[in-house]
Amino acid sequence: GFIVRGDGARIVEFYAPWCGHCVHFKPQFIKIANRVHSHPFGENVMFHAISCTAHAKICNHYNIHGYPSVFGLKDGQTNVGEEQLDRSKIGDVGYLLDQLGVMDGKVKDSEEEQDHYKEKDVKPKNLKQPDQKASIPSYTPHDQSTIYKDAATSFQYTLQNSIYMSNGPLSKDKAVALQKWIRLLYMTLPHDDDTSEFNTTWEQLKILRSKFNTAITSKDEMLKLLGLEKEAGSEWSTCRMDNDQFGYTCGLWNLFHIITVGYAEHDDDNGTHHPKDAPPPIQSEVKASIILRNYIDYFFSCRECREHFLKGYDDCAHDVCHRFEKTGENNSSSSSNSQELALWLWEVHNGVNVRLLHELFDREEKGRRPSLEEEERVLWPSRDMCRDCWLEGEGGDGVVWDKEVVYRFLKMTYWPNNETIGENKSHHLSTQNKRISPKITFMTPIYLLGIAAFLWYLVKKREKDEVGRRKKLDFSIVQDVDKLIL
Repeated sequence: GFIVRGDGARIVEFYAPWCGHCVHFKPQFIKIANRVHSHPFGENVMFHAISCTAHAKICNHYNIHGYPSVFGLKDGQTNVGEEQLDRSKIGDVGYLLDQLGVMDGKVKDSEEEQDHYKEKDVKPKNLKQPDQKASIPSYTPHDQSTIYKDAATSFQYTLQNSIYMSNGPLSKDKAVALQKWIRLLYMTLPHDDDTSEFNTTWEQLKILRSKFNTAITSKDEMLKLLGLEKEAGSEWSTCRMDNDQFGYTCGLWNLFHIITVGYAEHDDDNGTHHPKDAPPPIQSEVKASIILRNYIDYFFSCRECREHFLKGYDDCAHDVCHRFEKTGENNSSSSSNSQELALWLWEVHNGVNVRLLHELFDREEKGRRPSLEEEERVLWPSRDMCRDCWLEGEGGDGVVWDKEVVYRFLKMTYWPNNETIGENKSHHLSTQNKRISPKITFMTPIYLLGIAAFLWYLVKKREKDEVGRRKKLDFSIVQDVDKLIL
């Protein structure tokens, strides 16, 4: 209602609770409100934040394609329009007031006055932002079954919230990307009596394959076909963080890892874990990686996450432009070559971990760069989880991995097998008796325990070394680090 009524100048943020960048933007959004409300011409500017999870129809109506999205609305304006506020200038009060039309006909502030408004701490008025308490997310050890459950839950959440970001039919490019994504899932997801967690997913995939042309006409038609007209709450198991708000992205990473391992295992398990009516295999790791890239481009709505992934892919990060060349369409795909897709995604995921660690240090450590030791603590699997994955004493300052062992670790984690991992059982990964440490209990890509321990170490170190020089690190920082792997 506050958009349609057009009463007064307003700044509106569209966000999703599961979007880590939205959570990190919250303090900045509050500071922006402080600065604007401390200005004599900004006292009446209204600030609003809309959850696109709770209010999907509103966000679809305004064609919100990514989070966070921030718009400035002038007095009398009843639509958010297409132009967002420039995020690089959003902390500039003068810029905001200009965009809102508040400064029309008024003398602009000097630089000293702008500095004054930025420094003045005034409680923001009318700020409607989700209440999020800083707390350490709950964690319980888990097995492969719960990994599958979380992946299936994120797939259904995608169908309900991410395929359609606006009204009307899917564009041609989106429809093609979705069709190829469905084919890749159908080809790679495990499907047998031991993977019942994906039963609903398989039923949904069959419907989408057989009635695809109807499904792409509108969100209502697709949800009707899938029996999802009434949106049910999504609950994750091991990806449970802060009342499920980050479960979606964690489960989605699980799904990606399952798919890439499933690609390698498609020909190696003699159809044991694949449906009999699976489509012909995608004969190129390059094509499979492009399908994943395009899915993220069109259907993953965390704006900054998406842009980082696409830039890395398009800039050939992790050698994605060349590492699959040995497995072209005219070559027979050997087991070792087909594993490159899973290893590429694993490298991408670890790259995300390190990047988010650097972003955390930029926010909380005043720009101090994490050390190599600190970076190693967010890499997965850790030395404790898979000591033979790490090659000791090689590679200078960098980390060198035994990728053959890493792949076997990924397969043991994400692909059906007859082994169960427990605290008292060793797991041999090669004829040379390379093994995963018996300490492991299937870990999801968020790696909570290791990261939480790492941050506890930082807290204690800072308390000891910097007492009297800095304010004590609080639990909000621990919370941020638990959200690194998003």
